[in-house]
Amino acid sequence: MVRAPMDEFFELPAKPFFSCDADGFSVVDGQQMRNTLDILSIEPALKLRVGPGNVFEHRPRKIVSSDGRIVEVACEDEVTVVLDFEEMRARKSAPDGEFWYMGGIEDGNDAKGWLPAR
Repeated sequence: MVRAPMDEFFELPAKPFFSCDADGFSVVDGQQMRNTLDILSIEPALKLRVGPGNVFEHRPRKIVSSDGRIVEVACEDEVTVVLDFEEMRARKSAPDGEFWYMGGIEDGNDAKGWLPAR
């Protein structure tokens, strides 16, 4: 995970901007995007990379819904990831069932894996 320097814990920006890319999912502080001169140098507040056992094992395609602190992301292979920034937890819905990430969102690049929901 990428965090701003000196941050002990991730905090969702007041005006978050979410981005789906080939290599992962990013959260950017929307306030930083106001100045077009700075757009190329904006660092994400959070970058969750696609990888085995990560929160995003499948390429994120688009934001399905965003309700304050809950973001639903449609991914490849009929997978949907729900990021709960209030609880700092992630869950996913896939053709083979529902799952909870075994770490917090802050551990999303640490390949902690998924546990089937019961």
